[in-house]
Amino acid sequence: MKIYTIIYMKLKDFYHLSVPGDGDCFFHAIASILHFEKNPVLKHTKDPKKVKNIKFNLEKESNAIRRKVVDWLKKNLDYVVKGIGLTIRMEIEDAVENEVATAEEKDEDPSYTTVDEYLKYMNTGGTYAGQIEIYAVCELLQRNLRVFTSKNPKNHDERLNNIGLGYELKDLSYSTLPSSKDIYLYHNFGKKGVTKGRHHFEPLLPRKIIKLEKSSEKKSTGGIRKVQKQTRRVQKQTRRVQKQTRKVQKQTRRVQKQSRKVQKQTRRVQKQSSQRKVQRSTPRKVSRTTSRRVQRSTARRVQRSAARRVQRSAARRVQRSTARRVQRSAARRVQRSTPRKTQRRDVRRRNTIRRKK
Repeated sequence: MKIYTIIYMKLKDFYHLSVPGDGDCFFHAIASILHFEKNPVLKHTKDPKKVKNIKFNLEKESNAIRRKVVDWLKKNLDYVVKGIGLTIRMEIEDAVENEVATAEEKDEDPSYTTVDEYLKYMNTGGTYAGQIEIYAVCELLQRNLRVFTSKNPKNHDERLNNIGLGYELKDLSYSTLPSSKDIYLYHNFGKKGVTKGRHHFEPLLPRKIIKLEKSSEKKSTGGIRKVQKQTRRVQKQTRRVQKQTRKVQKQTRRVQKQSRKVQKQTRRVQKQSSQRKVQRSTPRKVSRTTSRRVQRSTARRVQRSAARRVQRSAARRVQRSTARRVQRSAARRVQRSTPRKTQRRDVRRRNTIRRKK
């Protein structure tokens, strides 16, 4: 449980300044507060609620504060935090456990897994500071630190709410609030324009300790207002142009629909005409195809009959030739066999005559 005191103050009690949202916003806010406490002068525009920052080497001073904070944490790991009874080492170990758990949920590698790795991580630029670094800043400066937020930061009558961050080393004197001895920060959740993350610290400077320097910038605000009016006019004109473009787009859509209807009708007409042509051309095509088929079939028949005739004539010729050959061979056999028979008869006769004698 963190120690803080509930205080009811309003934004109109402070000058709400802005710092870059590059991960070093906490150290930027501390550095800007320390700078303006040494040089309590701000230049303002015509609107007294709007204040311009005086440029200074913010990065150099915030980096120096970061190094001092990390060195203090290294040397005071056994420091017991007031009100909760935990040491700085225990607080860092809790932060390490949370980092490892969130990395496992997201399936990523954790940024640090030990106390030494946490200190190295915090010593690099662009890393977010939290409650542990608030303890170190309070001990280094020996001052209380309070963090506020509000529902509507544009309303200066809005009451500031303490969100629980911060640390108190000394007792408060409610008669002198807001006190110049304390450090006040504004915590903006999800501020537009913050490039990294969603946690952003901004400095709150008590109006009691700051002097406004009136300069010739009042005259320049009129030009700013003129520019704003011109931008509004341009915005109105752009809106009118957008309306006209929308009307034109609607008309073009209607024309496109009509053209589509006409195209459909033309396609239908073309289909009908093509069907008629097909109907007209089909009998001609059928007659042509039938005549071709008849011609082919007749040619095939003629070829087949001619082949059959040739085969028949060839067979007849073969039969005739074979018959002739058979007749010739039979005659020859008869001619050859007759003299032998006569000879045999004569021999028989002679033999019979001899026997009789």
